[in-house]
Amino acid sequence: HMAQGLGRLEQLLHDRCESEAQYQELLAEHPWMLGQPYLRVVRHQPFDDSSIPDFTAVRCYDDCHDIIELKQPFVALFKGSGQFGASFNDAWNQAEGYLAYTIRNRGYLLQEKGLRFEDPKCLLVCGHGLSSVELAKIREKTSLSGAISVLTYDQLLGIARHVVELVRTAGDMQIPGGAG
Repeated sequence: HMAQGLGRLEQLLHDRCESEAQYQELLAEHPWMLGQPYLRVVRHQPFDDSSIPDFTAVRCYDDCHDIIELKQPFVALFKGSGQFGASFNDAWNQAEGYLAYTIRNRGYLLQEKGLRFEDPKCLLVCGHGLSSVELAKIREKTSLSGAISVLTYDQLLGIARHVVELVRTAGDMQIPGGAG
């Protein structure tokens, strides 16, 4: 099942699929690809009529929620000058808006929606084939914001490949000092 999910991600990227919904469907079925400790992800769970993130995700270690926002991988994130472009800035602003909403409306979200946001984070999934300079600019921006992180589709693919390989070889691994 996991290998099929990986194959689907590889095919979507190879075909240069521009449908964000296709990637949302894939990650709804395979949230392990995000490389995060989530018990589950829920697609399009509205906070209110205008705040509807792509996913809310339940962290396995405290049952609190995070936000995951996807953008299609082939949108240009940078201008020709090397500065962040409108698409990246819009995505970043959207992530900040969702986080601000969860902080301002923590009580409402818990009582009315059953969503517990304590120290919420937002994972922004965007970009494919970025240069090392562009990746460095993204790392710099995320280092200034403890609440928003960016995962490129190349990184998503790398995580998915790594997890599938770990699962494949788990039976072959021995724990040092362990029995057997």
